[in-house]
Amino acid sequence: MSYCTIDIECSKAPKHMPWTIGSYLCSVGIERQDGTSTVWFFNPNDRPHEELLAEIQQEIDSVDFLIGHNIKFDLNWLKWIGLNVKDKPVWCTMVADYLINGQRKLEYSLNAVAKRYGLGHKLDAMAMYWQAGYETDEIPLEIHEDYLKQDVHLTYDVFKKQLPLIERASLGKITELSFRLTQILSDMEVSGAAFDKEEAIAYCNQTREQVKAMDKTLVDLAGIDFTPSSASQLSAVLFGGSWKKEVPELVARQLKSGKFKITTRKTKIEIPIKGLGFKVPDGCLSKKTGLPSTDKNTLDLLKSRDKRSESFLQTLRDQKKLMKVVSSIAGSKEEKEAGLIAVIGKDDRLHPSFNQCITRTGRLSSSNPNGQNFPRNGTSPIKTFFKSKQGVIVNIDLAQIEWRIAAELSRDPVMLHELNEGLDIHSDNALRFFGADKYPRDSAEFKRLRTTAKTMSFRLLYGGSASGFYRDQRMPDYSLKKWKEIVTAFYQKYQGLKKWQDTNVQLAKSQGYLRNPSGRVLTFDNMMGYDGVETVDEKQVSNYPVQSGSTDIMYLLMWKLLTRTQEYKLLAKFILQVHDSMVFDSPIEEAETLCREALKLIHSLPQLAKEYFGWDIVVPLTGDCEIGYDYGNMKAIKEEDMDKIFADLPAFLS
Repeated sequence: MSYCTIDIECSKAPKHMPWTIGSYLCSVGIERQDGTSTVWFFNPNDRPHEELLAEIQQEIDSVDFLIGHNIKFDLNWLKWIGLNVKDKPVWCTMVADYLINGQRKLEYSLNAVAKRYGLGHKLDAMAMYWQAGYETDEIPLEIHEDYLKQDVHLTYDVFKKQLPLIERASLGKITELSFRLTQILSDMEVSGAAFDKEEAIAYCNQTREQVKAMDKTLVDLAGIDFTPSSASQLSAVLFGGSWKKEVPELVARQLKSGKFKITTRKTKIEIPIKGLGFKVPDGCLSKKTGLPSTDKNTLDLLKSRDKRSESFLQTLRDQKKLMKVVSSIAGSKEEKEAGLIAVIGKDDRLHPSFNQCITRTGRLSSSNPNGQNFPRNGTSPIKTFFKSKQGVIVNIDLAQIEWRIAAELSRDPVMLHELNEGLDIHSDNALRFFGADKYPRDSAEFKRLRTTAKTMSFRLLYGGSASGFYRDQRMPDYSLKKWKEIVTAFYQKYQGLKKWQDTNVQLAKSQGYLRNPSGRVLTFDNMMGYDGVETVDEKQVSNYPVQSGSTDIMYLLMWKLLTRTQEYKLLAKFILQVHDSMVFDSPIEEAETLCREALKLIHSLPQLAKEYFGWDIVVPLTGDCEIGYDYGNMKAIKEEDMDKIFADLPAFLS
């Protein structure tokens, strides 16, 4: 197998992503297996870019795979400037070190990783120039070239150290899959997602006027002139207190003639405020001011005393939601561009970064902007501004994947029976534990209790407790004793799950780690127990195997589905990954093929996991499809209805 190590240098942060307005490429460097190296300068340079690109492409084509540290960043730039690296296998020394260390929270810079292997470190002469305010293309070329050659050489040394470690730790399959994911994420980041900036700005302008009108409503309901955007004044109005108000004061000054001259000056007086009588929830004092907090968590816990306070609270909550949406889209100040519109790229698209080396379970995180944290449909219009440029947005979702993986890993017979029989697990638990049998199944009360049962089930899956439910004012207001009874009854139903969780805790204590069937190693934080003895964090031990197992199945689906789209020569673009789902921008005529092939692959995931990992999954895996002209207005498509729906998809979407 032949390979070379590659790295790029570009304009300095924050203008360092290829799609960022004002960014530019400065250099590309490689080191070959024979130890020779070459650096190509793009900025500054005195050669045509076409010549440089042709030479770099020749080097890339001559090897079987590329090595790099945080190579996704380099791939993004190489693809952006037109080089063909899409299907080239890669080895990322950052991702490999993350896997070797069991996803621990460590620094994964090249110098930090090299230090863990007892290697040298690159000299940060470039960093000194950057810190002094120089741009990358202003740094002397000899320093720039030396820095880049050090970078690729040190990366190559790290790679040689990692090869035997990956094999010794039996991490080969999960490492290979993670590197495939690196290429997939790079394609997704470079593609980006279309975002309608003009429509989003128009919405913000309209909503800001609505917020101002709500300010007047709040003042009228409070019966006192105050500024709702002032946290201290709002706190006083809600809970009682006082604030300082600037008022004019008369001042008499005697002149030499003996006469008095009357003038005014401004002074501040303390105004007592009775407030609307809301009770301050426990633990809701601001650490900064000592006053009762007015943040969302506090407002969610408040209970109205009368119609007036109820109207005030609802208006305030509605206003806060609108303000949060506006802030997310355009920032909190009209005169300064911020939020999502501030990070729209040169191509008028959003390009979230998807991070492989942040979480403790291998799950992706996202940043700049967070592409995994857009509000749910119905709670915010943000998703509606993500438009299809090819025809339709298609969302592919792994249904109940974490509950199914928990059943698979624990082999709890009740969980397996419910899943194999297609039973409504959360409805059954609402009936068993929350008395939902008093209400019709289509009633709002039954649906609310089903949601409560679902919330409880997943929290217990991740190490929740009766005391946690008791303290959470968003859960039913039961006594601690009743919550303990409910939790005990839950584990009496799912005894296999409880036994598996307890066994994992003992294993994690004895050996310091767990290993998933995918081969991924999981490590845990140590914490001090009630008896003063150091132990593992039992919540992590309950959580990590399920979340990481679900993640690795999702990665397997991503790889197989993207391979399938290439085989079918589909034009659909993978634009976002949101934990258990994949979002595509697809031509409308390809949507049927995409949905059908995705569901086929999801149903075959147990077989694919067996072939790839040697993981024998016994639970059925299912998925859902949604389609819409934008990401915020999606319609679910049931598998049994596909023939009818795709016979006239525009009619279905209208």
